[in-house]
Amino acid sequence: MASIITEAIEGYATGRFDGQVEIKRFLQANPDFPKTRHGNVTQQKVTGILTNPLYAGYIYMERWGLRLIPASHEALVNFATFQTVQERRNGVAKAPSRKDLNEDFALRGFVTCGSCEKPLTACWSKGRNKKYPYYLCDTKGCPDYRKSIRRDVIEGEFEDLLQDLRPSANLFSIALEMFRDLWAAKEEALDQDRASSQGNWTKRTGSLGN
Repeated sequence: MASIITEAIEGYATGRFDGQVEIKRFLQANPDFPKTRHGNVTQQKVTGILTNPLYAGYIYMERWGLRLIPASHEALVNFATFQTVQERRNGVAKAPSRKDLNEDFALRGFVTCGSCEKPLTACWSKGRNKKYPYYLCDTKGCPDYRKSIRRDVIEGEFEDLLQDLRPSANLFSIALEMFRDLWAAKEEALDQDRASSQGNWTKRTGSLGN
């Protein structure tokens, strides 16, 4: 689950997730993340992930007088990211993402830098006569820091990747058969439930008649 939690924390820090509700949806949609018996992720769980310094490699236990003591375990995010999250939650820092940018750059926050693997940001660069859209890495210390890629290039390559990910005819046929088997099993279970309910109703009405 380490990679899932890392993605949630960094996504909030970078503005990919506008709020804790979006993180909750992200965690609930991930089949590998543990949920309640009702299949939900609680808001308390989300808050705990965002505020627990253990994920940044530090221990904080007030009752023992331990305040941000460096731990020996490997951190999931760096401490700067953890601080950014706390500032966002306390209203000190504003989310770096904006709705207008999300509309202009569909992959913003979803594609990562090939050098540091941090989510790319995006911006409009002003030319002599008009503005030009670019994706870029905004992570200080990265070899590709502030290196920009034209929007049409990166989104065009992503479109090509989606074309390559189309399922083959054989895989589609297998998936269809699996769906049919699942549908038949659901129908059978429903028929059994109906028969059981009808039998219980007959017993109850029979008892009432006696």
